[in-house]
Amino acid sequence: MVYLRTQLRLPLDDLLAVIREFIEPSMTRSALGRLLRRRGHSRLPQPEKPANPTKPFKVYLPGYFHVDLKYLPQMADETSRRYVFVAIDRAARWVRAQIIAYCFLGNRSG
Repeated sequence: MVYLRTQLRLPLDDLLAVIREFIEPSMTRSALGRLLRRRGHSRLPQPEKPANPTKPFKVYLPGYFHVDLKYLPQMADETSRRYVFVAIDRAARWVRAQIIAYCFLGNRSG
């Protein structure tokens, strides 16, 4: 019963319903409460708080852009490398993405 309480985190009444259905039909609510108190599990364990709580987003004026540049893998049938530029307006959350192909025509050894 303690295992069910700690693993399933069920409230007392729900735990009582499960115990009456599958383990002990004559179990009373007060008897279950006393059992859990004796074992030190009368209260449900509190969920752990994250180590680093998240902070709210900083407020930006419209027009402040965050720009990322990533290269896309060159496929066997392609002759040029492609890049993707992504610009995000931090205030409006508008996104603009542009894929640009770059063709290297010079000597690679030099």
